[in-house]
Amino acid sequence: MRRTLKDLDLLSWDNWVPLAVIAAFSGVGILTAFGVISVTGPMDPARFKTIYDSIGIRTTAGILSSIVALSLVAIQFASNQYTHRIMVFYIKSITFWSIITVYLGVIVFSIVVAANRPDSDDPRLAGVIIVVTIMALMLLIPHFLITASFLKPDFIINKLLRRLDSDYLLSIQGNLANRRGRLDSKSDRLLPVIEIIESAIKRGDRATTRMAMEQLHDKYLTQAERLNSLLVEQYFLGYLLRVGRKAVSVPDEEEAAVQAVQAIGTVGAHGPAGAMAVEEIRDLGLSASKKGIDPVVSEMIHSLREIFEQTEMPEAKKEVLDTYHLLGQELASAGKRRPVRQLATNVSEIAHASLGRRDQATAYRCLDMLEAIGHDSAVNKLVDVVLHVVNLLLEIGVAVAPEDGETANRIIRMVLRIEMAISPTEREAIAATSFAKGDIERVLNKRRPPAAPVEQTTPAPATPTPTPAPALSQGSQEEGKGEFADLWGEPQP
Repeated sequence: MRRTLKDLDLLSWDNWVPLAVIAAFSGVGILTAFGVISVTGPMDPARFKTIYDSIGIRTTAGILSSIVALSLVAIQFASNQYTHRIMVFYIKSITFWSIITVYLGVIVFSIVVAANRPDSDDPRLAGVIIVVTIMALMLLIPHFLITASFLKPDFIINKLLRRLDSDYLLSIQGNLANRRGRLDSKSDRLLPVIEIIESAIKRGDRATTRMAMEQLHDKYLTQAERLNSLLVEQYFLGYLLRVGRKAVSVPDEEEAAVQAVQAIGTVGAHGPAGAMAVEEIRDLGLSASKKGIDPVVSEMIHSLREIFEQTEMPEAKKEVLDTYHLLGQELASAGKRRPVRQLATNVSEIAHASLGRRDQATAYRCLDMLEAIGHDSAVNKLVDVVLHVVNLLLEIGVAVAPEDGETANRIIRMVLRIEMAISPTEREAIAATSFAKGDIERVLNKRRPPAAPVEQTTPAPATPTPTPAPALSQGSQEEGKGEFADLWGEPQP
């Protein structure tokens, strides 16, 4: 019984309003039939015949044909605009069947009364006919309002997503496992929503697309996330990827693609499908990068960062770093200045946070990515990006130098290798790298304890001797050259 009530969706106004009207007038009709109340005066044969013939049969029959024809035309228009399933939902709706049932009931009742008319006209029968006819007329108000609502996509999407509750998601897990993440089209309650979103993207209806994606995102957070089911999350991710690909393929529809990437990032950050979410984000982000859709690339970087920070799955974190590495090469080669700067900032923040957690492996990998971004940017003449990367390395080096000389020395060698990739004509970038190395070395020299004084028994002559260069700088330069040759495959003299 409970499931039947949920399937009927009686909490929706388009279902309970017609039923409430029918219930109210049915009560009045019962009272009229028992003579408790009277809605007519004295009856004569002519007046009685007018009531059941003109009011009960002709009026209702004429109205029924008109409203059904007009409603079906309007719903057919909405079906052509969005999805053919709207017509199916309307035909199955309580609104449609309440109109059909009430009007046909009035007509049949009037026909039966006419066929079995007694010798003495009973005013109670006439009163019942009048009450049910008024009920039929009153039903036209909610019927037209609900039919007009069926023409609005937000109403349809709300109605469809209400059926996508946790009970339904739990019930489909077996079918998802048997069908490899797919459902039969008749039982798939999310598919009609996706069809409406794709249709809105194709027509350039941004308001509908944004509203639908927001509601789909909220539906995942309120229903699917708490289930923590890999199959359910793969079910959502498959459709989100489909929407994202559609948005990327349509010109000037980057907002829908951004929302798709954002929703995929939320799924990956809070559930067990983190690695799959990263792969789908990489798919959309790289496709958008090739088409020059920078907002999608920026959201890709942000969503991957969200997954890295919130997921507890090591494979998902590894996928994020792999994607960042691949994305850095793609963006630098394509000359995408703003996205590559954003990527470098995110990688730097992850490296800094990893050093704070003593996660040296992750920190060193992020530092290597920063060096690669700086080197590729120098090769592709992206001087502003090179300066940004060098400043990021400087901040990390100065921050860790007082406590971690090994990492500071590593950063100095990275800056040196970036400097060797800079064109000699870019003096500003070369000066920035020299300053960064020197600044980190100064902090390192401050942390070293001063050498103990040596007592001399015989005064030595004051012979000037050349002051040796700091061992750290000389070693870092020699070591840096060797590592540069190994890393980039360029022979050193």
